[in-house]
Amino acid sequence: VVLLAMVSCKREKSESELAEERLGMIQQCYSEKLYSSALNHIDTLNTLYPKQVKYRKQAREIFLQIQIEEQERNRIFIDSLLVEKREDFNQNVSKFKFEKDEKYQTVGNYILKSQDYTMPNGGVMLKPFVEENGRFLIHSLYVGEYALKHISIRLKVGDMSIESEDVPVASGYNYTFNDGEYVNETVIYRSDRNKEIASFVEDHFQQTIKVTLNNGKRGYTYVLTPTEKNALIDAYALSVRLTDLRELERNLNIANNKLSVFQQELQMLKAE
Repeated sequence: VVLLAMVSCKREKSESELAEERLGMIQQCYSEKLYSSALNHIDTLNTLYPKQVKYRKQAREIFLQIQIEEQERNRIFIDSLLVEKREDFNQNVSKFKFEKDEKYQTVGNYILKSQDYTMPNGGVMLKPFVEENGRFLIHSLYVGEYALKHISIRLKVGDMSIESEDVPVASGYNYTFNDGEYVNETVIYRSDRNKEIASFVEDHFQQTIKVTLNNGKRGYTYVLTPTEKNALIDAYALSVRLTDLRELERNLNIANNKLSVFQQELQMLKAE
C-alpha cells in the first residue's frame, strides 16, 4: 500500500522543467566545448518544446556563440592560407604584365611579357591570357595577306592531338579586320579545354608540336615555338594560383558576413 502511494504521488515533470533540463545539457556541452553535442541538444529543445520561448532564447544565444567562434576560427585559418597564396602568387607574377582599360574593361588580363609585341605580316601565335579572376584564355592570332577565317585550333604530336572548341566567325570572340594591307584575325577560346591544351603542351614540351588553325578546309599549320610553349604552361599555372587566391578571398568574405550577422543577432537577443 505504501509503495502504491509513493508511485501515485510521483508526478511527471512539466514541459517547462524538461526544457530547463535540456538547456542545462546545452550549457554543459558548450562549457566543455562539445559543440556538436550542444547543437544536437539545441535542435532537440526546439523540436520537443516549441512553446518554451524563454529556454529556446537562451539556447539560441549559445547557438550564436558557437557560430561566432566557428567563423572566427575560419577567418584565422583562411587568413593564414591567404598569406601563403599571395606570397606564392607574387613570386610567380613577375613574368606577366597586367593590362586593364578602365574605360572599356571590367576585368583586367595578365599577359606574358615575352609575348607583348605586335604581330608582323605572316605572323601566327597562340597567346594565353589570364583574367584577374583566374580564368584561363587562349588567343590564336594570325596576320596575313589573305583571310583565313579560322574557328578553332588543333595541336598535334605524332598520332596524338587535342582540339579547342569551335568559335564561329559571327560570334563575339572571333574578330577579323583588314588594316588596308593585311588581314588580322583573333580568335578567343574560353572553355575548360584550354586547361587540357596547356597540359598537352607540358607533357610534350620536348617534342615538335604542330598547330593548325582550322577553318573547315585546309587551314594553316605551323610549329609551336618554345616561347609559346612556356607561355601556355606559365599562364595556366598562374590561372590556378589566381583561382585559388580568389576562392580564398571569397570564402573570407563569406566568413566575415556570417560573423557580422551572428554578432548582430546575438546583440539583439541580449538587448531584449
